[in-house]
Amino acid sequence: NIWTGPLSSYMLEEDLKLMGVWQWLREYVNILTIDPAPFLHGFVDALEQIACELAEMVQYAIEGGHWMLTPARDLSLVHAVQQPLGHPDFHELAANRQAGVTGTHFVGVLHIHGKSTAKIDIMARWEEPVDPLDEPGPLWQEIEAHVEEIPLKSLNGGPIVVPANPSPDPNDFVTNTTLGDYDPDADALNFVAVLGGNPRSPLHVFGDTKHRMVQYKATATSRFREYFIEDEITGGFARESVEVLVAVPSSERPLPPRLVYVIPAYGWQRQTTTNMIASKRQGGTLRIYMERPWYSSGQGELLGVVLSKDTSLSNLQREDKKAFITQWGQDPIWGSNQSEPRHGLPTTTAFTNKVATGSNLLLPELGENVNVAAHNVAYDADRQLWYCDVEVDPSRAYMPFIRLALARYQPSSVFGKHLSSVVLADFAQLAPDRVAILTFDPYQLGTLNVTVSGFTYKSTALMSAEVQPDRSRVEVEVEMRHPEIGGDLGWIPAGETAVIVQTEGTVGNILWRGTVTLPEDREPDHYRLVIREFEVLPGQAPRLVYADILPL
Repeated sequence: NIWTGPLSSYMLEEDLKLMGVWQWLREYVNILTIDPAPFLHGFVDALEQIACELAEMVQYAIEGGHWMLTPARDLSLVHAVQQPLGHPDFHELAANRQAGVTGTHFVGVLHIHGKSTAKIDIMARWEEPVDPLDEPGPLWQEIEAHVEEIPLKSLNGGPIVVPANPSPDPNDFVTNTTLGDYDPDADALNFVAVLGGNPRSPLHVFGDTKHRMVQYKATATSRFREYFIEDEITGGFARESVEVLVAVPSSERPLPPRLVYVIPAYGWQRQTTTNMIASKRQGGTLRIYMERPWYSSGQGELLGVVLSKDTSLSNLQREDKKAFITQWGQDPIWGSNQSEPRHGLPTTTAFTNKVATGSNLLLPELGENVNVAAHNVAYDADRQLWYCDVEVDPSRAYMPFIRLALARYQPSSVFGKHLSSVVLADFAQLAPDRVAILTFDPYQLGTLNVTVSGFTYKSTALMSAEVQPDRSRVEVEVEMRHPEIGGDLGWIPAGETAVIVQTEGTVGNILWRGTVTLPEDREPDHYRLVIREFEVLPGQAPRLVYADILPL
């Protein structure tokens, strides 16, 4: 703290006569009492007033308060502290960014100890993903920055105004900027957004419009640094706040993704450690490859599947919007029990591995809002391409077509800037799931119960309007290792085994069920079960659509 007050000396009453100025004062008083001319009216009252003033003058003189006898000088008492009292503390700090700008202001409160603080420095650090094309892959950069210095010259409160473009030339035009409002009652700096005006807060300039997750901290410097000898102290003159993580939103739309190709992808799950052997092929997945670079809108950029808000559009409406929304439909060759891909549009629930969803997002090219199912992307270092796996649940539909409308999606964006323009992928088909389960019969040694399940088609219609009842064909075969041939080519049909079909055709979602008999004296790892499924079209060769190999 600092206290400033007057300091003067005083004297005894008997010492007043030693002061020449005092003698002049007495002579002046004597003149007033001897010459009554100025007081022809009210002479007695005037004498009483003079007597009172003389008594006050004597009192001031002996107390050291008469400026003509003992003039005072200002004395400042300083309770100097090496560091500000307490740590600065952010409260509800958030970014306040406008569309299209390359920096951000703030809203929130910074609690400080104003009497011991001369200035506050706002510091920032963050990690930023970049994808330079001259590097073999994406990188993370660690960046630190000094955002702003906020001087606290006055403790009276009000806005803290500093020159926005300080210049040593007095003829230069200098604009001012407000870094915040100091509230002496709360001992805090308020960072305020002003509707229709300039924000009263620091400005952090990034130089681009990307989204970042930034750690901010405040460093308060002591007001009494000049009273200490730097070489004789330890610990410095400043105290820091706890870092606060702030999401700085993107202020501009991302660039559209640059698609290379879309291919089907499959997931495999195996269980072979018990007397039940299970294998699942997960279909319905599309892998989308894209060119570099990524992160056009900064950290957290996702690939979004753009969906219509209205899933019951007419055919004419779907045609008008086909360049902007994802659509699917049943392959007319196959008849199945599912009508949704034929008549409806997909919703976000159909995309099972999405990591985020967006609703009512503005798509300027369409002129209306859309929904988005957002997915993570990953980098393929071998291909030097980005890719995204999109898992789609087509329900009971068999091999439906889907055409994805894709856009980059930045969840942390200012209003209206979340989505890039839309890019349409090629038509693709969604393969169905398949599950094969093998169980050993506890009562018949060497006997396996085999079940293959999954949804398939119930009819075909090729080159004519006539629909033919039909189904896919499943083949199950046991193979044994050839004693003289190694590797994958060393497998031959096992003649001493028997495959008995119990169910062939679709019963519920069961495609094939039967038993397999193996030799009781078989050697470990010398037998395997091969499962194949073929699509069958009239007049055409069967097409392999599913194959699995299970070691026995």
